[in-house]
Amino acid sequence: MELTITSIIAFVTLILGEITKKFKWINKKFIPYQNLVIGLISGVICYFTGLKENIIISIVTCVIASYSAGGIYDNITAHKIEEEFYDNIGGEE
Repeated sequence: MELTITSIIAFVTLILGEITKKFKWINKKFIPYQNLVIGLISGVICYFTGLKENIIISIVTCVIASYSAGGIYDNITAHKIEEEFYDNIGGEE
């Protein structure tokens, strides 16, 4: 199995997500901060595993990737909420 930046970010996200669900210590409004922490931790791991040779580039790459993943999820969620809204009021988009 090849170790990639995507797999490291997914692993860190899984661990922090499970911790968050178990202890319920984070509110939805703090999710962007959690994504930042995921990116920072993933960037450091990527640097020390040798995937990236420069720690700054590694951290920036992982932070951007984690924020992108969060944005995609928020976009999908917002679209579902919008569909439910229009279904409930009987209107059309």
